Amino acid sequence: MIDYEKIKKLNNQIAINRERLKTENDFKKKEKLKLRIQIDILKVKTERLN
Repeated sequence: MIDYEKIKKLNNQIAINRERLKTENDFKKKEKLKLRIQIDILKVKTERLN
């Protein structure tokens, strides 16, 4: 069963990380944020499949 609250929470986290990515200057932190965004997107996709 699809948990819409979990999807909403993940989408909010994705939006927050994208905003942080715009203002971040450190290369290492930028890469971590990009990977976190990708992981959260995959979590949303798997949640929708359930």
